[in-house]
Amino acid sequence: MASFEKRGTTWRYVFYATVDGKRKKIQKGSFKTKAEARKHASELEAYYNRGFSLDNTVVFHEYFYNWITVNKENKVSHKQFMKYEKMHEYLKAAFPYDLLKDITKPTYQKFLNEYAATHSTDSVRKLNAAVRNVMDDAIHDGLILKNPTYKAVTVGGKESKAANLKYLEYEQYKALKLYLEGMDTLPAHFLLLTLVTGARFSEIQQLKVSDFNFLHNKLHLPGTKTDTSDRTISVDRSTMQRMKHFIDNRPTHITGHVFSHYGTLVSNNTINGTLAAACKELKAISESKVEASGELKKYIDDLKKENKPFKFDKVVTCHALRHTHCSVLIAEGISIHYISKRLGHKNIGVTMSVYSHLLEQSFEKEEEKAIKFLESI
Repeated sequence: MASFEKRGTTWRYVFYATVDGKRKKIQKGSFKTKAEARKHASELEAYYNRGFSLDNTVVFHEYFYNWITVNKENKVSHKQFMKYEKMHEYLKAAFPYDLLKDITKPTYQKFLNEYAATHSTDSVRKLNAAVRNVMDDAIHDGLILKNPTYKAVTVGGKESKAANLKYLEYEQYKALKLYLEGMDTLPAHFLLLTLVTGARFSEIQQLKVSDFNFLHNKLHLPGTKTDTSDRTISVDRSTMQRMKHFIDNRPTHITGHVFSHYGTLVSNNTINGTLAAACKELKAISESKVEASGELKKYIDDLKKENKPFKFDKVVTCHALRHTHCSVLIAEGISIHYISKRLGHKNIGVTMSVYSHLLEQSFEKEEEKAIKFLESI
């Protein structure tokens, strides 16, 4: 049972606990009121009674770094792991010597507010999600009692990159697909498969011949981000036949990887370089600086007949094709539950969060349809 005493204008508590087989004095002062000291002592005693360590000296940022090393390194892409390392740098700067057990909800929220001032809401949410997972494991390890990220406010103060720059519109999607289908290179097939599956770069990169089920037009995607991302999805017959032709007419390395050069997996730079070149070519075509050919020319001519000028004004990355795939499915009214599973998200909440702006646009269209239906009754 804790005892309390006033020292000057502040209060402190004292109680004794057995730590590593020895009786140890646990005390802390500088509380403004006795009630505040009593509240903290009660929490600490409850902490002790539940078997948690009162004597741990684990530094917060060090625990975070050890966690990402064990749980993320070699399990996510190098680029993604670098983002976790960047998070660690921010945490180390803000909490250089703070112990894990001393991180409170107010001190953590104060840090989050300062971080949010110069970052977008998306960045703040990702950082908070990582810290939340780390703290959950710390609770499991008996190092802390409460998770300081509980109900953390994660609103950023910086505008995110405009949503329409992160994915292609339907006409642009269709044009890029036709453009890629007119090429017979490894990067073109990589990009085409990304466009029609919405898979992550690393998932396409890791594909092996055995992942393709050409009989049933199914593709096994090796999950590379979460435990739930390993999945099998359906792919349109035309794309699967193109992939079969590509695989059958190209020597397969002993590893079985489809997108590799003599055993070395194709790099993100190579894929994004090809995509950037394709976007610039399509932009030139849309500005009538270059003449389109084949199916692409026919598609653009059909658009003109419908008084729909072809416009391609974006240079996007491979990851934007994942967002594009999702946006096209949402626009077509495909169930968000299906989309979530197809994209390999941990749960539908992730999908709702990432694509909230697209879902809002879909909601507006569905609302018009609903009102029109109700008025017709």
